[in-house]
Amino acid sequence: MFEKLSDILRNSIFDDDIVITPESKLDTDLGLSSYDIIELVCEVENEFDIKIPSEELSSLYIVDDILKCIGKLKGEEQ
Repeated sequence: MFEKLSDILRNSIFDDDIVITPESKLDTDLGLSSYDIIELVCEVENEFDIKIPSEELSSLYIVDDILKCIGKLKGEEQ
């Protein structure tokens, strides 16, 4: 799941040199704006066939937050 999410992130940030880890902060480490994060969520929803509730969006700060959200919605809690 991390590799698939990393691929989506790489397409969003257009920088192959950035190292993506579960602890990477979406804004400061990966340079994503709030608009970029909304687009990322849409891509994640499409790729993983889930719907992330809007109240969850404010708790997505690092890559691992997204992974946990996906796992919870897919019934694969980590």
